Amino acid sequence: QQQQQQQQQQQQQQNAWQKQAEAQQAEQLRQKQELEARRQQLEMENQRRKLEELQMKRKAMEEQKRMIEEMRLKQQQEQQMKMEAAAAARNAEIARRQAEIKKKQEEQQATLAIRRVVQKVRTATAANFEEMQQELSEVCATELAKTGAEEKMREECQKAIEMAKGRVDGVLAARQKEVDRKAEVERLKAEQEANMLKLVQELTDLVVAAEEGTKLLDEVTTPLDESAKDEKITPAKVMKLVDAAETAGAEAKAKTKACTDFIMQRRQDLQVFKTGAPGAAGDCE
Repeated sequence: QQQQQQQQQQQQQQNAWQKQAEAQQAEQLRQKQELEARRQQLEMENQRRKLEELQMKRKAMEEQKRMIEEMRLKQQQEQQMKMEAAAAARNAEIARRQAEIKKKQEEQQATLAIRRVVQKVRTATAANFEEMQQELSEVCATELAKTGAEEKMREECQKAIEMAKGRVDGVLAARQKEVDRKAEVERLKAEQEANMLKLVQELTDLVVAAEEGTKLLDEVTTPLDESAKDEKITPAKVMKLVDAAETAGAEAKAKTKACTDFIMQRRQDLQVFKTGAPGAAGDCE
């Protein structure tokens, strides 16, 4: 009987699990159906929106086509009017030119004769500028009145002379400037060399003084070293030697410091002489 009860309980539990699984499947099916319906609704909305966009684009294209056609017709009309106006103006210009052609030829020949010389003036050098200027004056005297634009040609000739004169003056000034520049470079170079030689001489004097101070210190300290071996030397003499050594040491230190300070203060100026003057900067260092 107990075993039957257990079997009934197991059967009930299995039935409950089965119902729960069926409920879950039903819920999943319902959610799937809702998703499918939502997808179909979105797809329909997208299709409707695309259709509306296509209709709007079609209307815009039709409007643009209409505007282009109107512009084309308007341009054709304007072009036709321009062509007619141009033809009328061309006919009038031909008639006017035929009446003036002989005069223009004479003016052109006179202008060309002057401008040939003007070109020579523009390219003149310092050597032939005056000659070209004289030739321009002569051609202007005979041809200027025939040009039909006397004042304009006179200004052109004057500008050509001024331009050429300015260029020639500029060349001469540049030559003189180059001469002055080279002279200034040589002067600055000589001045720099003199300053550097003076600087090296000052450093050399300081080095010599420092070496002499060191040498004097060696000379003073040697007797002091020897006094340690002399049993007969008196304390007073030892003190005298010590005082002399201290004095010499202070002087040597001061002279060495003066040399070092000079190098530190003028290191940038002395850098150019670092490889060429080891006996000066090298000894102090």
